[in-house]
Amino acid sequence: MYAIERAEMIRLEKNAIENLGIPSIVLMENAACGFVQALKSEYGNLRGKKICVVCGKGNNAGDGYAIARLLVLSDANVNILPLFDIELLSDDAKTNATAAKNMRLAFIKNMDDEYDIIVDAIFGTGFHGSVESPAKEIIQKINASSAYIAAVDVPSGVALCDEANSFFVQCDLCVAFGYTKLYQLTGTAQSSFKKLVIAPISITTPDNPYTIINKETFALLPKRESISHKGTFGKVLAYTGSYGMAGAAILSGKAVLKSGAGMLTLAVPCDIVPTIAHEFPSAMTFPLSEGADVVGKANTMDALLIGCGLGTSNSTKETFRSLINCQKPMVIDADGLNILAENIEIIKNKNAILTPHIAEFSRLSGVSVDEIKRSPIKYLKNFCLSFGVCVILKDAVTLVCDKGEHLAVCHAPNSGMATAGSGDVLSGVVTALLAQGLDPFDAACAGVYVHSAAGAMAKESLGEAGMLSEDILNFVPKAFVAPCDIAPHIKEL
Repeated sequence: MYAIERAEMIRLEKNAIENLGIPSIVLMENAACGFVQALKSEYGNLRGKKICVVCGKGNNAGDGYAIARLLVLSDANVNILPLFDIELLSDDAKTNATAAKNMRLAFIKNMDDEYDIIVDAIFGTGFHGSVESPAKEIIQKINASSAYIAAVDVPSGVALCDEANSFFVQCDLCVAFGYTKLYQLTGTAQSSFKKLVIAPISITTPDNPYTIINKETFALLPKRESISHKGTFGKVLAYTGSYGMAGAAILSGKAVLKSGAGMLTLAVPCDIVPTIAHEFPSAMTFPLSEGADVVGKANTMDALLIGCGLGTSNSTKETFRSLINCQKPMVIDADGLNILAENIEIIKNKNAILTPHIAEFSRLSGVSVDEIKRSPIKYLKNFCLSFGVCVILKDAVTLVCDKGEHLAVCHAPNSGMATAGSGDVLSGVVTALLAQGLDPFDAACAGVYVHSAAGAMAKESLGEAGMLSEDILNFVPKAFVAPCDIAPHIKEL
């Protein structure tokens, strides 16, 4: 399952029309048929339902007029609220508006009545500018309505949400045509829909699509041979933990082993070695006594995990700077990121995955939290391109980007995962996948999937309010057993 940017959608539609010979009016009819099919699937029987289709003036409006015509054929009671005169419509929209008039559909001048369903066909992917009257007042009415709201391709106004504007339709169902649009999954628009259905319209596969992390991502997980030994599945050194933060070392370390790595060594301060040994007998320890050659130890490993509960003392910073020069794939999290933010240039072109939340990414990138929240993809791609690393930007909707070239989105919000230690578990999972031979981008995407799947299982078992990071951790092995639908609210028709 993929997402694309608006420019790519425009290119794909143009290619279908100019090179494949599919008339634009046929694409519009395909879109309308897909919308009605999705609406029936998600809402149920439309017979006798009172529906208002609100139409703007572009091709999104043309979809709306065609949808209204098809809804009448489903025995719905349909009204059309046009926001612009027919003379102002695009050619295809005018054709479908004329057909609706010829079928004697009811055209109304206001939306004062109560409706079972409101169809939002005001603005689509090509909309630019600001939301002004009369659309602004209508969108306010739509959002205040108790009706079931269904958006055509994108909720109106969402196309602007990569900027400061956040005025858009909030819908129960969005039916995206061809592919979902990347901008509606992130930033201020990520809450614009409750369910998203992707309907085919006869366009080709995009050149550089963005991956939506879902149950299909399960296929990236490494296969295990029965005839094997612990060295087969990778050795990890974790430079984690400090006095008072042994839990972070234990959580992330257990996640490493529960995700299939064969061996784990925890390089930790001497004063927490007894705690680690008692609470986590499956791990080996490498006490960081004076003169301990942690770099030499790291060079015998397959992957490194750096930062969880590490602290930021001067000696820790010195060891950190030595470790990141090891020629080993590594994951850097938490205090590792805080140390890195003091001299970000040292990470350039390293074989590393960084796992910041938004505040940590703000410190790394020098961009404000508010700016990142508005345009996360823009700043993430710029950072990864500048520094040549892979980044997992953690949030309710998580993004993965590799050197600015590949991008993936995990739209699987789960408030139960907003708990201390959840990020430590993620870092351990990703490190284990690196140790088992996955490249950084695949390890990051697969790790985000496993983490989300474990969280979804914990939520199903325990509910969200009382989830602990240990609960997520305990479901990690099960996430490797069979695909889990981590985003059931996003599906293809």
